[in-house]
Amino acid sequence: MYRDIHSSLSPRTLRLLDGYQRDFPPVSRPFLQLANDSPDDWNEAELIGQLQQARRLGVLSRLGCIFAPNTVGSSTLAALAVPPERLESVASFVSSHVEVNHNYLRAHHFNLWFVVAAETAAEVAQVLSRIYLATGLKPLNLPLLREYHVDLGFSFLPDGDQSRSKSPPPPSLMLNWRERRLVSALSTGLSLMERPYQQLGRKPAAGKRTMCCNGWRTGKNRA
Repeated sequence: MYRDIHSSLSPRTLRLLDGYQRDFPPVSRPFLQLANDSPDDWNEAELIGQLQQARRLGVLSRLGCIFAPNTVGSSTLAALAVPPERLESVASFVSSHVEVNHNYLRAHHFNLWFVVAAETAAEVAQVLSRIYLATGLKPLNLPLLREYHVDLGFSFLPDGDQSRSKSPPPPSLMLNWRERRLVSALSTGLSLMERPYQQLGRKPAAGKRTMCCNGWRTGKNRA
């Protein structure tokens, strides 16, 4: 859903969202660390409550890792040409897929753009097919051919700089079965609670022995 985030959330909350799109702390109580590190005088419970509010408003859809394209699993950029009167409903349907992120509007014939990421190329194709069958709109499929190392963070601040520093290209990873289970469990994001990594480790897809927050090999974590 499209809304004016600057009227929906306080400047303090927007600064929080803006500042932690990357380098999210892999510690047992990450939101406590965010509260302690913030110059805006948060406490842990209040901070979690504001993130939950941002999610209810549709400003925050998911808090989790973003992997560089095709270094883990498979992904593609896709676009739809959506009639203006259907934008809200189609955008909500597209965003309802856990495989979809960065769903945003552009002033173009193809006006709804999003990224689909899954474990295999076949699963990516299945998501695009589901969207086509449900909406009658055929997605434009634009898989990565050449990477330019663009950072996917966007400013939440009214006068913020939309340009972001480029991240160094990460190496491709060969994951073992435990790491693949962890990536699968991360697909829906972290729970907004005191100990989200502990909750993640309880998911059937992860397995208790999979969780080792200090040993991630994916480079910098992004919220």
